[in-house]
Amino acid sequence: MKKFTTKQLAIAFVAIAFVFIFGFTAYRGITGQFQSQPTISKAVKSNIKKKDISKKEETKQIESQEESKKTDTKSSDSSSKQETSAPQQVEPPKQETPIKQTVSVQVIGVNSTMMQGNIEVNSSSTAYSVLRELAKQNGKSISTKGFGSTVYVSGIDGLKEFDHGPSSGWMYKVNGTPPNIGAGAYRLKAGDQVIWYYVNIEQ
Repeated sequence: MKKFTTKQLAIAFVAIAFVFIFGFTAYRGITGQFQSQPTISKAVKSNIKKKDISKKEETKQIESQEESKKTDTKSSDSSSKQETSAPQQVEPPKQETPIKQTVSVQVIGVNSTMMQGNIEVNSSSTAYSVLRELAKQNGKSISTKGFGSTVYVSGIDGLKEFDHGPSSGWMYKVNGTPPNIGAGAYRLKAGDQVIWYYVNIEQ
């Protein structure tokens, strides 16, 4: 059996120790890699999930913003359509009611008023025309002689001239004054007061 010297033993011990240390270090590195990989993969996965979640949230926010924009656009379109379709209310011009031009007419017979009223007049109305209109409204009759501007009223509602004396008959006055022209020629204006009255009554 060969005997090893002290030097050889020392070299062998150093070699064995070096191999042991190298092997232990390599083993630690390999096991460390295996142990660290799951931790790294979990962190990476969590980051990926977070990124996916944030991307989904951003996508949802963008979609909700687009939907709100679409809704606003639709509402604005509908409101604009309603505004355009709504008819504009235009107030019709106020029509002023024309004021009627009238005169008051009264017929006084034998100690009594036979009829009276307001008659509408125009530029061609006369003392005779308003008497005729008043008699028509009251269902009374008028007896006349002549025509046009020379017409003469001889009787109203059966009360005729000469019924109460040779000088009895019908006369008229406008605003308290007897005109000096025939009733068919006297033109009236709005607001006049016409009175037909029977004169020369027998006592």
